[in-house]
Amino acid sequence: NAPEHMKAVANGDGTFWLGVWDGGLKKWNPDTGEVLSYFADSSKSPNLMGISVPSLQKDSDGNLWIGALNGLYRLNLEKESLEIIIPEHAITSIYFDAEILWLGTYGAGLIKYDLISENIKNFQHVKDSNSISNNIVWDIYRDNEGFLWLATEGGLNRLDLRTNEFEVFQESDGLGNDYIAALL
Repeated sequence: NAPEHMKAVANGDGTFWLGVWDGGLKKWNPDTGEVLSYFADSSKSPNLMGISVPSLQKDSDGNLWIGALNGLYRLNLEKESLEIIIPEHAITSIYFDAEILWLGTYGAGLIKYDLISENIKNFQHVKDSNSISNNIVWDIYRDNEGFLWLATEGGLNRLDLRTNEFEVFQESDGLGNDYIAALL
């Protein structure tokens, strides 16, 4: 039986990586129905046993990026080695933009992680009309005009990447409500 909440990423060999709510990281083979748990040994570190994994993304270098409620992980798929990259935050969404990894979090707003320099910039809500509207970010999307769109619990946010200023769209602007869970 499939878990109720999961994120799936194709592995390229007919199998799928599954990020499971309260279930860690799994690999599923649809041909055989086999589901294997990965990094679920509590005696080893790092491990993902019982951890919620709401976001997964593959990169062009053969890594699987894992957004978990206890941090951001990078899994080298060739070596099957796991390392924690950012341990402090609950990562709810991951978006690649060239050498930048944009991370939505549960409670810490938006994180910009430079893959080359490993510098981190955090965008959090402050009582300012140019900041993000809420520190819970469920989804991220970049449009063709260079704006980053964020689904938050405080409305739809548009980040101008040239100025680092946010424009917020909420129920008062015509949205059904301020809780935006996903972007397509």
